[in-house]
Amino acid sequence: MYFYAIQTKLSFSTIRDVVYRTNSLTKLNAKAITLLLQTAIKNSVDIKLKAEEDFNFLEGLLKH
Repeated sequence: MYFYAIQTKLSFSTIRDVVYRTNSLTKLNAKAITLLLQTAIKNSVDIKLKAEEDFNFLEGLLKH
């Protein structure tokens, strides 16, 4: 979250508070939340692809 705070010129605590719903989402902090969600989606896709690669590798080992 520190990276997004710097990139959007918002405080870390503002972003954290929006994530934990103790602060409201506004037009000013929406950009940081959007960036955070995009990173979460990318990480999720990366993990899924890695799991598929691992599965295929292990499946290949069992076939030999």
